[in-house]
Amino acid sequence: MSDPRAAARAVDALRRGWPIAIDGLVLLAVETADAERLAAFDPKANGGVLISSGRAATLKLANQLAAADPTEPVLVDRAPWIDFAAATALADPQFDLATPLKGPFQTLPLADPDAAAAALRLARIAGLLPAFFLGTGEPEVRITTADIDAHEDANRLTLAARARLPVEGAEDAEIVAFRSPESADEHIALLIGQPNGQPPLVRLHSECLTGDVLGSLKCDCGPQLHAA
Repeated sequence: MSDPRAAARAVDALRRGWPIAIDGLVLLAVETADAERLAAFDPKANGGVLISSGRAATLKLANQLAAADPTEPVLVDRAPWIDFAAATALADPQFDLATPLKGPFQTLPLADPDAAAAALRLARIAGLLPAFFLGTGEPEVRITTADIDAHEDANRLTLAARARLPVEGAEDAEIVAFRSPESADEHIALLIGQPNGQPPLVRLHSECLTGDVLGSLKCDCGPQLHAA
């Protein structure tokens, strides 16, 4: 039986830098780890680094058999020279300019592709980089892929608030807020026009504080939102 609350606890653990287990896979999020935590989690330094297929393609690993499927995560062998700093540069694209020369890397077959894919999903739910260290440490939380599916079930959303909100270009707009029983986050929909029973045109916008609110010139998130 699935438990969406277990997935919520796993999200909290990831954000705190604690290891979790999904089915038989024991993981530590790269973004919230540090060298000391990694040493305790993977003392033999041979657990591997799990990254997305997109990141693997950026690193020119897609020509390796274990990284050839664009729908599956990729496991990179943790060679002796891959310490915490090198693993972070491997996983995080923000370091690409500072460390342009990386590798060579060797990819490995995934023992449980479904659990690995679920881990990347959970990282995105937690708002973290989709990258993990694999190890054998004792996890803080154990969950299953079914727990994550239950946590993300749209049928569990409840209507939290609804109000008319005139906006520039659409004075009859309406704002609707939804909540999930296991999440503290709200999901906001801005309705323009009246529903007529037909599937509406929908645009999903990724929240960006610096672009949407502060008008950052480093991204086009704000202009995209207003153009929509």
